[in-house]
Amino acid sequence: MPPTMGEAAHAAASPLAPFEFDRQPVGPEDVRIDIATRDAGFRFVIDNPSLSQASA
Repeated sequence: MPPTMGEAAHAAASPLAPFEFDRQPVGPEDVRIDIATRDAGFRFVIDNPSLSQASA
């Protein structure tokens, strides 16, 4: 996967600064959360097949 850009504080008293990190693919024990806003709306998606099967 390509590197991901985020923000992080490198010390407790430091302000947030750009931070590049590697993101691993979502595995069977992971939960992918997709939060997006569109206009005045809001979307929240949890993607984990094992959660979907457990609630069925």
